[in-house]
Amino acid sequence: MARGIDDVITIIEQERGIYELLKGCPYEVLKEFSVVRCRKGEFRLNQGQVYDSLYIVVSGLVRIYVMTESGRKYTLAIYKQGNYIGEHEIFDQRPYSCFVEAISDVVLLRLKREPFIRWLGQDRQISDSFTRSLCHQIYMLSEKAGTDTLYSLRQRICQYLVAAAARDRRVALDREELGELMGVATRSVNRILKSLREEGLIVAEGHDIVIRDWPALQDESEKRVYDFYERK
Repeated sequence: MARGIDDVITIIEQERGIYELLKGCPYEVLKEFSVVRCRKGEFRLNQGQVYDSLYIVVSGLVRIYVMTESGRKYTLAIYKQGNYIGEHEIFDQRPYSCFVEAISDVVLLRLKREPFIRWLGQDRQISDSFTRSLCHQIYMLSEKAGTDTLYSLRQRICQYLVAAAARDRRVALDREELGELMGVATRSVNRILKSLREEGLIVAEGHDIVIRDWPALQDESEKRVYDFYERK
């Protein structure tokens, strides 16, 4: 459901991160924004479809993913407050290269293409922010591609567990979501977790994973499958 300028101003006043993004926005552009509030799963943009708006995440989590012909999802990123949606495609009105789906209740700001182009030309701050955002996304995707290439599924799952359990050695784990993050079927995730349990590295307690042997799990996470420099 979209709301008007009063709702936009309320968000700017309440959300520091959004205020920093929009503080230099000309009023004639600001009044073109609308607020979109959706329940989990209600907000969805389809790969291959053209959209005429840019979105800014105010609150909640949005998953960016691609899907194989067999229906398997591969998560590329999870967006949160301050992330842009549609910035790669909006200039040339290209079809979306990924699927976009809210994985929690979300609040977003929506701005159509024409006022967005005007805003970008008039506000140096948002132009800089936009450039930094694009560079950050390219960096993160390159880093993820490198990790997926250099490490086996077992090691990537160990890395995920080490990072997620850094504080209390316990991870609330959704195996299906982990499979989508790794780009594999859930049964592949279950196979790796089973082997880690059998080796005494982890213990399953309901939907949680508890780290039993932290040093061994960390060692597994750091092993390279293939290291170019070691071959030189």
